[in-house]
Amino acid sequence: MNAVLQLSVLIAVAFIGCGTLRGSKTICNKPAFYEQQIRSMTWTDAQGNGIRLLDWSVVDLKHLGKMVIAKFGHSETAIATCLEFYRVVPKLTPGGVDSYVLTENDCKHGMVISVEPIWKGGSVFFQITRETIPGTEKQRKRFTYTLDYTEDYRMRPGLSELVFNISDEP
Repeated sequence: MNAVLQLSVLIAVAFIGCGTLRGSKTICNKPAFYEQQIRSMTWTDAQGNGIRLLDWSVVDLKHLGKMVIAKFGHSETAIATCLEFYRVVPKLTPGGVDSYVLTENDCKHGMVISVEPIWKGGSVFFQITRETIPGTEKQRKRFTYTLDYTEDYRMRPGLSELVFNISDEP
């Protein structure tokens, strides 16, 4: 597909609230990207560290479609500090490419240890575990919390966050 047609499709996706109707549900009004745009994103954080994409994984959420979990972090240390969740919108034309709708940007509590999807009935939750980065605080902590992925393609914080003190020793 030529560049003008690709751009036209992306603009159409963005203008109609992320591009599609699924059943009777309107998909949230969030920005849409192509894969290469996400994979090439870089920025500098508040401490002056270069941030880039470290990991890209796709999770099939069954009736809710596919979700990309992109881990971004420090270029030099490869420590993931930011999670971005993108809903995959399948290509709109036979020769087209998928687009990716930013559903959640989660950049808090230090480094990412794990992100696990949990299915409970028809609902999907992402359990996230993070820890403070070694050497940044006197007492390190581990944070475990959930983000709930709703039927209308939104993320909302779970009901609680668990916080534990941890040691720097292996």
